[in-house]
Amino acid sequence: MNDGTLQGIDLSTLDVLWSFAGDGGLVTAPIVVGPVVFIGSSNGNLYAVEGRTGKQVWSVSGSPINGPDEQNVSQPLTGLAAADRWLIVPAGTALSAYIIAKPAD
Repeated sequence: MNDGTLQGIDLSTLDVLWSFAGDGGLVTAPIVVGPVVFIGSSNGNLYAVEGRTGKQVWSVSGSPINGPDEQNVSQPLTGLAAADRWLIVPAGTALSAYIIAKPAD
């Protein structure tokens, strides 16, 4: 993430390979699941982009997603989670779970 924009970086040269701004409200730390990067927006959108190209491959709209508040120790840090083909998304007082489809061969 760089100033609200998700970027793919070449680690050997530090060149920016692609950028994805979504709806302009990206706030979560991205999570990589296989070849896909998931990221959430304060506007309630959840995006999936291809890790190699930054091309959006899926999105869904829901409740606003809060970014982590690292300055407020009165509450736990929030963030996306993934395990066993599930993507877990905390959004306000709701918790959504999405099944991550297995990539086609």
